[in-house]
Amino acid sequence: MQCISLFNICKMKKIFLFLPVLLFIISCSDDEPICNNSDCIIEITCPREAYIPVEDSISSSWGTQYNNVDGTQQAFSTNPNNSNELVYINTKIVDFLATYQLFIYNKGTKQKQLIYESPGLYGLNAPLWSRDNWIYFNSNSHIFKIKSDGSDLTQVTFGSYINRLRAITLDGEELIYYDDSSFSLVKIDLETNENKVFPINTEAAFDVTISPDNNQMIFLQGKATGGSDIIKYNFTTEEKEIIFEINDASKFGVCWSKDGEYIYWSDISGLYRLNVSNNYAEKITKHFGSGLRYEYPHFDNNGTLYLRKETAWKSGGNEISLKGEIIEYDLNTCTEIDIFE
Repeated sequence: MQCISLFNICKMKKIFLFLPVLLFIISCSDDEPICNNSDCIIEITCPREAYIPVEDSISSSWGTQYNNVDGTQQAFSTNPNNSNELVYINTKIVDFLATYQLFIYNKGTKQKQLIYESPGLYGLNAPLWSRDNWIYFNSNSHIFKIKSDGSDLTQVTFGSYINRLRAITLDGEELIYYDDSSFSLVKIDLETNENKVFPINTEAAFDVTISPDNNQMIFLQGKATGGSDIIKYNFTTEEKEIIFEINDASKFGVCWSKDGEYIYWSDISGLYRLNVSNNYAEKITKHFGSGLRYEYPHFDNNGTLYLRKETAWKSGGNEISLKGEIIEYDLNTCTEIDIFE
């Protein structure tokens, strides 16, 4: 599979192409990435023809008012000690008021357990399950932790500004969050509670993922132009590198594959992956506005890919229904696998 781009025809020298209207001047070398931004045309590896048609009035991800979101599964993560278990946030609607529920689900037994419920629980920041069996989550502008049996609810961050949960290191020793007071990513030592602001510009950073060797992180950083950069940061050298530019303003999660070879992300146009070694990008499948989206890619310790599948449709008159469900996705066969009954 090759990236279809003008970059592909470069051979260590300048090539001048004269067209009736435009003159393209292309200069590159063999060591340049095949695709370094989303202007490059990339091939869809899992074409999808069937989708739920949705009117243009609700095809935007911003400003859409949904009439029915009861039971919608939101952000999630898996248990690092047991790949059969995951924790997720569920939307509950009572008398037009939203309450968020934190559930543990076991794929093997098909059993779920409610461990926390609050109107302040924030559904778009994924709860994180640590190796020492704590579950970290956002509620009422701050980060809390709770045991998987629902015991020992403990507040982790404090202050008058919002702290947005982003990631936890693979050894479970440090937590990364975004501090709205400093507009920066902050690392907190979970044993000493010492906070350290990262020594680089991380303003408008979101969707952090840790490398499998625990030495680097990837995060998305918003730009004034409306797009964002995929940033790689080395914990040891404290150096950052822009490895890809995304033109779309709406992003829905980023994660690192367990073999360390790919970065996966989702935006309003599709689900993508980026080869870390050469910055070669692939569109895995296409999105159709709010009618169908695969969001918040996540790998468990066995390398299984999970996604949040979101669909929206007109359910009668002007009412709009929204459904979010957590699924497995087989990249070899391009098929969804239901994990809930």
